[in-house]
Amino acid sequence: RLSPSEADARMEAWIQDFGGQLERITPEEFANHVRSAVTERTQRFAQMMQETSRHWHEILSRQYRFDRIAKSVEALKAVRQDDLVALFRERIAADGPERRKLSVHIIGTSAGEHRAPGPKLTSLQEIRDFQGTAEVFPDAVRAPLPEVR
Repeated sequence: RLSPSEADARMEAWIQDFGGQLERITPEEFANHVRSAVTERTQRFAQMMQETSRHWHEILSRQYRFDRIAKSVEALKAVRQDDLVALFRERIAADGPERRKLSVHIIGTSAGEHRAPGPKLTSLQEIRDFQGTAEVFPDAVRAPLPEVR
């Protein structure tokens, strides 16, 4: 078991290593990865239920994007390696100017020495009081549903 800080350090090390690999990859290897992703997205469904489930997901989520796979393939084919590296440097790398990070650690009752210091919140009222003092982002604004034509 890793403590939250150890787990976070390992994730940061992986991100840094991935960034190095992304910058060192050759254009041929990058094109091969894109082709692999396109092939994976365009594989035929093994069972009719898989395709049916995909269509019902579009209906139930009220998105109606039945061409989602085709659009994602177009987007994959349009990705350029230098754009991906720039995106990584700007938004994912540890020193990226636009990087945002949310790290959530859930520690069970058997955590032992890895437990967070401080009082435990034991009632719903204590949790609500704590939430009232915590800095949080405002609630997301729900977008209106598209009109059905």
